[in-house]
Amino acid sequence: MPQSSTAPRRLASGRAAEAQSLARHLLGHDPRRLRHVAGTARAAGFVAAHVTEVHEDVILAAAWLHDIGHAGHLVRSGFHPLDGALYLREAGWDEDVVGLVAHHSHSRVVADHLGIGSELALFEAVDSLDADTLTFADVIAGSNGQGVSASKGLAQILNPPRDAQALPQEVRESRYALLTASVVAVHGALLAHGALSRPGTA
Repeated sequence: MPQSSTAPRRLASGRAAEAQSLARHLLGHDPRRLRHVAGTARAAGFVAAHVTEVHEDVILAAAWLHDIGHAGHLVRSGFHPLDGALYLREAGWDEDVVGLVAHHSHSRVVADHLGIGSELALFEAVDSLDADTLTFADVIAGSNGQGVSASKGLAQILNPPRDAQALPQEVRESRYALLTASVVAVHGALLAHGALSRPGTA
C-alpha cells in the first residue's frame, strides 16, 4: 500500500490549492481532523500520480474537503458528508467535487439508516475510480493522518472502539462490503499501473 508520506503532485494547482486553504481554515480548530484530511490528500495524490484514470485536481480537492462538514458552524443535519456538500454547493464548487464529498466512503448506507437518504440523493453520486480513490484514501489515512494498512482501516470501520458511537452491525457490514470493493478496485488499478509490487515479486 502507498505510504502516507508521499506528497501529491501539483498540490498548488487549481481547485486543489483552494480546497487545501479552505480545509485549513474550516478545520484549523481540530488539528487531528486536519491531519486526517491531509493524510487523505497524500494518499489520494499517490493514486493520482500513478493511475491516469484518476482526475488529480478533482480528487485532491475532494480529499481536502471531504470532512469539512465536521466544522461546527456548517452543521445542519449532523451528518458530515451531507453538511459539507450543502456548504460546497452553496459556495459554488463544481458538482464533481461536491458529489464526491457528499457520497465519500459510501455514506449513502449510513444516510439511509439515519433516514436522510433522500436528502443525500439530491447530490449525484460519482460512479468512477475517483470515488473509489477517495474512499481508499479515507480508509488508509488513519484518524491522525499518519496512515494505516487498508486491512486495519477497514477493520476499524467494521469493529469500531467500544467508546465510539457504533452503527448497527448490519449497517456496518453493508458499508464494509462496499468499502472493501473500493479498496480492491484502487489496489488493482495501482497494480495494473506498476505502482505496487505483486505478492511474491521483488
